[in-house]
Amino acid sequence: QQHQQQQQYPHPHHPTQREQGARPPPMPPPQPAPPAFRSVWEDNDDDDRAADLAAARDAERKKREARAAALHADSTAPARPLSKKEKKAQAKEKQKQKQQQKRKMLGDTSHEVFQESRRQERASRFQTSNKRTKSYTVSNEDAEDIDWATYTIKGTSTSLTKEFFRLTAAPDPATVRPEHILVKALQHVKNVWRDKRDYRWTWSQLKAIRQDLVVQCVRNQLTVEVYETHARIALENKDIGEFNMCQTQLMSLYEDVPGAVVEFTAYRVLYAIYTDNLVDITALYSDLSDSPLRTEPEIEHAFQLYSAHNQRNFHRFFQLYLDTPNMGMHLLDVFLDRERKQFFLTMLKGFRPTLPIEFVENELCLGEEEHGLQRFLTENLAVMTADGQAVDCKATWAALAGAE
Repeated sequence: QQHQQQQQYPHPHHPTQREQGARPPPMPPPQPAPPAFRSVWEDNDDDDRAADLAAARDAERKKREARAAALHADSTAPARPLSKKEKKAQAKEKQKQKQQQKRKMLGDTSHEVFQESRRQERASRFQTSNKRTKSYTVSNEDAEDIDWATYTIKGTSTSLTKEFFRLTAAPDPATVRPEHILVKALQHVKNVWRDKRDYRWTWSQLKAIRQDLVVQCVRNQLTVEVYETHARIALENKDIGEFNMCQTQLMSLYEDVPGAVVEFTAYRVLYAIYTDNLVDITALYSDLSDSPLRTEPEIEHAFQLYSAHNQRNFHRFFQLYLDTPNMGMHLLDVFLDRERKQFFLTMLKGFRPTLPIEFVENELCLGEEEHGLQRFLTENLAVMTADGQAVDCKATWAALAGAE
């Protein structure tokens, strides 16, 4: 029976079927899937999404209508003020129109002719006369930032004294003293200063001598002597601004003319301590590292002072202060009270409960000043003990803190 069934319904790939060319029976068509089950909540979600989409379309339409209304309002509104860029473009357009009108006036519209006329106009505008300018303004009171090589004059005045005034016009040779008169004038100023000690008059005379040297372009030994003299007198009178001006000029003069290089290099180190300028002191130390000036006693002493100041070694600083050479002590006196106060605060922290006033006087080098100790203690709100021989450290510290 099984064999009969195989003969009646052979396999599609049976050799008999392939040989006879028979085709396999067609596959039955796929049956449609049953509809999926949808809940009431899913139907509500579809409705919400459709509502949101409609609302978004309405909002976009309203925005487009608002933009169109705004553009229409701008077109009917009065013109707004032009910006800088628009004004520049408008000015450029006007200039272009003027150039076109000028081409027509020349009688030739060719661009080459017009460019040639423009070049001639520029050349005529920048032509300079060989005559010397007779009036100008001087920014520096010594006029040391002006290139006087083009205005060099030869003075004819024979007066030994002359008040200093700022230059507002070209110097008159009749009021400028020549070099041989300036030598005598400098000596006269030194003698008067030695006798009368009138700094205001001396300052004016030395400034006038410096001005006469500058306008005559004199840079020699006399110039160095004038600036060195003025710097020393300014130090003696604690005029640090004038001293710094002279010191700056001397650093330039020493490149060509010999002078008291060691003395004023030491002053330069002390001035850097006064201004607390680490950049200048580092540059100066680097410049002098390979120079024979580095071993000079004055410069070595100045660097020792800087080292003590930098390390806050106040005891060492005031000991070196007493041995300062030349006029360096006058420069240190300018900021000595500042260092004394810092040292006094340090002693208040280290000495408890009392600080002997004799120790304060010796450490702060106040013995040589008349009433120096009393002045210093009063200025720094020192509270004395009952016997008056010591400072109450705690009470003094509280008084200083309350004053701040």
